[in-house]
Amino acid sequence: MKNILKEIINEYKQTKRLNFVELLKLTIYTVIFCGIIALIILGMDVLFQWGLAQFLKI
Repeated sequence: MKNILKEIINEYKQTKRLNFVELLKLTIYTVIFCGIIALIILGMDVLFQWGLAQFLKI
């Protein structure tokens, strides 16, 4: 058990911390990516809703 804890602590010490600029840049990329995916899903939803309405009109 001690060996496992030592390995965890060593791995934790080797991790690289992001500075504020890198964190902000990656956060902006993530928000933009999520926005694009949301717009794609919204477009597909509107398209399928319109298609279903056209199909049920017949």
